[in-house]
Amino acid sequence: RQALERRQAAWQPVADQIRVWIDTEQASRHAAQMFAALKAAVAWLQQVGGKIRNDKLAPVAAEATEIWNTLRQESNVDLGAIQLAGTGTSRRVDLKVNVDGVPGAALGVMSQGELHSLALALFLPRATMAASPFRFLVIDDPVQSMDPTKVYGLAKVLDQVAKHRQVIVFTHDDRLPAAVRHLQLDARIRIVSRLAQSQVTVTGDAHGDPARRYLDDAAAIAYDEHMDDSVRGPVVCNLIRDALEYTCHERIRTRDFRAGRPIAETEAAISEAQGLRPTLALALLSDHRCAGELKAPLER
Repeated sequence: RQALERRQAAWQPVADQIRVWIDTEQASRHAAQMFAALKAAVAWLQQVGGKIRNDKLAPVAAEATEIWNTLRQESNVDLGAIQLAGTGTSRRVDLKVNVDGVPGAALGVMSQGELHSLALALFLPRATMAASPFRFLVIDDPVQSMDPTKVYGLAKVLDQVAKHRQVIVFTHDDRLPAAVRHLQLDARIRIVSRLAQSQVTVTGDAHGDPARRYLDDAAAIAYDEHMDDSVRGPVVCNLIRDALEYTCHERIRTRDFRAGRPIAETEAAISEAQGLRPTLALALLSDHRCAGELKAPLER
């Protein structure tokens, strides 16, 4: 009996270790099952969360697509699905586009002007959501890198936004005010000037007509007693030339726009008319090659 007790005492630590191992194995198996269930739950939550985010994004995406279709004008890029992707601090917006029906990534196939237009298409719906407490929108120089057709599209888009928001646009580019005039949109154009010592003035200069500004500058220089004559003459002549060219371009664009001519064709015709006389011929005779026939129209 004593020998049996000695054997039991010798094996007791081993038995205790085995029981610990068994308990650990059972706990590990249970933890593995719980981990698998938790992992599946996290994946389900991510999937449902993504669907909820994209469902909330859907109205913004639809409006962005509509704005892009107005901005794009003659672009061959179709905007596809707009979805949120990623998790945590790596979230992003995935944009799919089709170029002539071929799928591609926006950043890889779109020009700078198209990307700028796309950024506006995404920004405007987000900035004008019903939940936004702001009833106004301020945009700085939105026509950067845009071709003339997209400027007309932008004018139409901003006109729609202005029906339920006050829209303030700052730009150095006269193409946007010109598009507003050609489309006869309800907008007020103001000239903001910074004078000496950062004095700022705001004027309503006849729709901000650049031709009038060129002539005003020419008159100011012509009557400046302190201006050297060797500088005065060339500068005044160049400003008058700029005024004439701008007026011709306005006449050409307005005439073609009213006639329903594609904007791209009008801009190509203006680019082809190199020099003041061909530009005058295009404006007065509708053909830059008729520069030799300008005498009679100019005399009238």
